[in-house]
Amino acid sequence: MTDNAFIDRSEQTYALEMAMDFYARHKLRGRCEQVMRQAYDSNACTVELCEAYRESRGRLVKEAYWFSLMVEADYRPGLIEVYERTDSPPPRYTRFMRDYQIIALDRDEAIGVVLDMMRRMGESDPSVREFMGEEQLKNAHTGIYEIETESLVFNDDQLA
Repeated sequence: MTDNAFIDRSEQTYALEMAMDFYARHKLRGRCEQVMRQAYDSNACTVELCEAYRESRGRLVKEAYWFSLMVEADYRPGLIEVYERTDSPPPRYTRFMRDYQIIALDRDEAIGVVLDMMRRMGESDPSVREFMGEEQLKNAHTGIYEIETESLVFNDDQLA
């Protein structure tokens, strides 16, 4: 996790996007992975950043689909939570859920892409909860399209 105490979010996001664009254009895949990890930890996986990442790591296909998936995983510090904690003491959260957008050939590949990426980023016990959107695309790179900044946090008791 990076220390964001003195960083303006929009400036940080812009800097990460520019770094990803530079490394992707120069085919520095290891650096792209490092920037993606930093962006993921900072909740800054924008469309622009992910596009350059996809072009460096994904494959160009003639036909694909854009999918929007709600994915759940174990709670961790550093998430931007959808709502503020107002309870005193705050509830103990055990899980989070957020929207991951993927470009893939089909639903099975979309699930594989998102779960593999989440594991590489250090998430534990991820699971796909719901497909929320699907749209056909032409001539697109496969991979991560965008990751929603905010996460819904909850505990297992809230699901019962």
